[in-house]
Amino acid sequence: MKFKVVVDFYELNLIELNVNDPESAANAVLKLFKEGRLKPEINEIAVFDLLDEFEMDPPIFVLNP
Repeated sequence: MKFKVVVDFYELNLIELNVNDPESAANAVLKLFKEGRLKPEINEIAVFDLLDEFEMDPPIFVLNP
């Protein structure tokens, strides 16, 4: 079985970076997380069945940290 995980954060964080390519952008964001400069708080983590192509079924598991 394959799963899709959706993480709902309390706040929406927009980050603007000056980079030359998509890979550099992804690595820059990862670096910010590793350095602890981005600390989003998780509201809910929902796990869905990936085979539910219409996303009509409720999550098969929900974690509220």
